Amino acid sequence: MNPKQKIYSEEEILELAEAIRKNETSFKWLLDNQCMELAALTDILVHGKANANEWLKKNKQELLCAFVSALEGDKNSLLLLAKNGCNEWAAVANAVRNNEEDAFSWLLKNNFKHFAALAIALKDRSSGSGKAIGGFGAGFFERKPGWWLWKRWKWKAKQA
Repeated sequence: MNPKQKIYSEEEILELAEAIRKNETSFKWLLDNQCMELAALTDILVHGKANANEWLKKNKQELLCAFVSALEGDKNSLLLLAKNGCNEWAAVANAVRNNEEDAFSWLLKNNFKHFAALAIALKDRSSGSGKAIGGFGAGFFERKPGWWLWKRWKWKAKQA
């Protein structure tokens, strides 16, 4: 398998981040601007909709499926993202799932501030309530000993 990943604009990723924060205007923007796969990703991460996951698979969005799996802790999916040049997606998954400050710093250093914003939205969402795939959005990512780093990451993102 050698999947191709669409290169998303900063605006598309920032709208995705806002849609994950349950901003309906941003979700509608994704739909109106032919970002159906990002809208489906939002449905998976925020609402746990299995049919959205099936839609991604049916429409050959293997790397976005791998991103979801990486967020759930699947190391092979994380490697698949990196192997296919989706380092920014892999860094987001590492920053969110593993509280890795290095991954967040890498995003900022490599001018992926919009992906850093996505990581923050996902991390904020993961400590909230609501149902989602794999428990995401329902406290799936417990506050680990390094959780305080998250506040520092937010500060770094604002400074960058």
